[in-house]
Amino acid sequence: MPKKRDIGKPTIVAHILPGTPKQIAQNRERLRSVCESAMSELAGHPVQVTLDWGDNKIKLTQTG
Repeated sequence: MPKKRDIGKPTIVAHILPGTPKQIAQNRERLRSVCESAMSELAGHPVQVTLDWGDNKIKLTQTG
């Protein structure tokens, strides 16, 4: 059976919810923690992850 291919142009909808600075900081910390857990599992050892939020772009840095 042949593989199906994606056809057409996907529609991307971004929902930006209002939040307090405290909520934004908590969400960013949760994302960092999840990234750190995933990277540690993939690497097979604990790693430290830093997300650089400058210019609202995520830069993933792995140490360890």
